[in-house]
Amino acid sequence: MADQVWRSGPMTLSGVEYAKVLQALRQSSAVFVARAIAQTEKRARTLFDVAVPTPQQCIKAVFSHRAFGRIKGKIVRDEAAMAMVDRAVESAGENVRLFCTGFPMKVFNPLETGCRGDAVDLGDVSVLLRYAELAQVLSHFGRSINKSFTVTVISDGAMNAEVFKTRALVCESYVSRLGDMIARLGIEALVSVQEFYSMLTTMGEGHRARYDQAVQRSKDVCHAAFGLLLDRDDVQQSMKQALECEYELFGTSDFADLFHSTIGSVRYPEIEHLARSFDVSFEAAYTLMVGSVLWGQRIEDTRTYEAIMHGLPRPARANFRYRATMVQAEVTESAWDSTIEYVAVMNAARSTDILNLMVPGGIRVTTRPKPGQIGIHTSDQSAPSLFSYHSVPVIVPRDKGKCVKVDFELRLHAVTGGYRPVLLHGTDIVGYVHPEIPYGPLDQMPWKRGC
Repeated sequence: MADQVWRSGPMTLSGVEYAKVLQALRQSSAVFVARAIAQTEKRARTLFDVAVPTPQQCIKAVFSHRAFGRIKGKIVRDEAAMAMVDRAVESAGENVRLFCTGFPMKVFNPLETGCRGDAVDLGDVSVLLRYAELAQVLSHFGRSINKSFTVTVISDGAMNAEVFKTRALVCESYVSRLGDMIARLGIEALVSVQEFYSMLTTMGEGHRARYDQAVQRSKDVCHAAFGLLLDRDDVQQSMKQALECEYELFGTSDFADLFHSTIGSVRYPEIEHLARSFDVSFEAAYTLMVGSVLWGQRIEDTRTYEAIMHGLPRPARANFRYRATMVQAEVTESAWDSTIEYVAVMNAARSTDILNLMVPGGIRVTTRPKPGQIGIHTSDQSAPSLFSYHSVPVIVPRDKGKCVKVDFELRLHAVTGGYRPVLLHGTDIVGYVHPEIPYGPLDQMPWKRGC
């Protein structure tokens, strides 16, 4: 797979050249902000059927803008979400904080990312700029009522450390590097990324202690309830039982979705060891293990297994099958345990209302729309379910090739699709360029952000 990347013709940027690319994105961002303000004023007149919309109506209309809002105009019909906006705008303080969780780390999934947990690339840059754009447009309409808006992203990597099975230090480094990029982009007054436990600690030891106790109680309940339900030979039936159990306990039905999401976010040292031991690519070993679990297959019934066996020396094949079967069981148990941890943390967050306590009077936004919260786009992504920490950034043509934008793509698709990697200092991949885009200086390309 790595060979395919290099054969696709990498583009190498120096530090100076990368700075020019960032500046080009900033300039494109400024153009989009001005356009979004004009579009929102027009949109507000239609949404609220008025000739001259109030600042409050324009603020609500911002969340319906197609570059910002996941459900567009439907959001103004969400009474709970609009009441949240009203409370925030009518509060005594001058600054209104939007907040959401995100930026845990780059997940260690070779099919989705480059497996560099704290790497900050053009995808992260695009997300940070989108949050800054949202804050700027809202602040424009809030200015006449003495309101400004900022966005706080609460990094949930350490919060979910047991879910990801990775070191908290990786998550902390990611937050630090994102902060450096925010400063480099000059958007510190608009956007911040803060680590969950750091924010919690500033609230006082009492809050931290109560939250930790709630999490531990929830974990005890969840592990006792779900831990023994796993049948490694029938994961689908196990999930059905887990869903029934979850509904009885919490009135929710998230376990299956969380399992399918979590399995691709966990770090599996056992897969890394298996790949190294048999000189098999990590991507192939990962596909074999995770894919077979997701599809309920025996490893020997998969095409990936056939391909791997074909490339192995005959004496190593029986040993590989034995070791791979053991690793498959370990991966299944690890993913199941991580899902239990995820359910437990989510339940503790709900029962303590911890996020709203951390940002009192704020506006809760989310990347996954739900009643009472405001679903937002994190970038100009074609697939709203892809995020910068579960994908790689790709520079793709838009408007029939007249412009280019940053989008998100799974690493597997970028590599096999002939995208050219963009290397900073010849080593760090900060993005991939669509094969239809001519080779040339990235900062001189016709960048366009937003709609």
